[in-house]
Parts: sequence; C-alpha cells; structure tokens
Amino acid sequence: MGEPKIKPASTKIITGKCRASYARLFHPDPETGKYSVTLLIPKSDRKTLADIEAAREAAIVKKWPTKRPMNLHNTLHDGDGVRDDGEPYGPECVGHMILRVSTKTRPGLVDRQCNEIIDPDELQSGDYIRASIVAGAYDTSGNRGVTFYLNNVQCLAKGEPLGSHSRAADEFSVVEDEDDDSAW
Repeated sequence: MGEPKIKPASTKIITGKCRASYARLFHPDPETGKYSVTLLIPKSDRKTLADIEAAREAAIVKKWPTKRPMNLHNTLHDGDGVRDDGEPYGPECVGHMILRVSTKTRPGLVDRQCNEIIDPDELQSGDYIRASIVAGAYDTSGNRGVTFYLNNVQCLAKGEPLGSHSRAADEFSVVEDEDDDSAW
C-alpha cells in the first residue's frame, strides 16, 4: 500500500501581540506598490514563533513535496543580531524576532473591538498589534525561500512611536511676541 500522505499544517496564522515597525498600512510604498509592516515579535512568545515555523514548513512541503531545496532564504531574523548590511538592528528590536510582511492589496485594519480603523493616526509604527499572515514559498530566478504575506491587522494598544519623526513642540521654543527676532 504505500505510506499515508501527511497533510501539511496550515500556512495561515494569527500572531500574538507584537509591535509594528515601518508600518505602511494605509497607503502602499510608492517604490514597491505594497502595503507592509515589520513585526517585532517578543522572543518570549513561543507560540507565535512555533506557529511561524510550522507555517514556514507547511509552505515548503506544499511547494517542494518530494525534495527540499538547500539554502532557503528565511525572512525571520533575530533582533539581537545584525542586518544583512552588517549594521545592528535598532534598540527597539532587542529581545525580538523580526518578520517583515507585505501585500499588494490594502489589509483590513481593526481595533480591539473589531471596528474598522480608517484614521492613520489610530495605527502607526510603535503600536501593539496582532496580524493575520500567510506563508508562501517562492522560487524566482534562482532565489528560493519562504516569505509571509499580510492579510489583516488588529491594533491592540497604542505604543511609543518608532522612527525619527519628532514632535513639533519638542523642536521649537515659545515665541512671545510677533516682533521678537530672538526666536530666529
């Protein structure tokens, strides 16, 4: 009779609470045309990390059912390490695994009560979210690996904004009089 076929695990998962970085969720990146977010997943969230690994393995089995290719690219990175260019990740990445996810279509965005988020100020880099993501294996021009695609995002809590954008009130001083040239 032959061996029974093993059905691979699902390639779709819902993450636990993670932090959004480089969030482009309301408008696509003009260069890539994609909506995206980098997920900062706490290393202590073993369930999400195990689910990501299982989804990755399921995508590999689905794409290459008989022979797994060598040297597959992995999009999950250690935030305590260094980037591909040798530079260390930022301090917000320490203690986290990093996973960049994207999609060509605008993801669904909801708050804690599953109400649609339409105001970009309600969901930004630094906020705490859950994401619905799907693993997909690829084999393009000799590049092989597994990437994760973004479906939807749920904002769980506001967080300290990430990025270099500073608040206007922190950059300027009070000008008492319109004719006061000392402010220039």
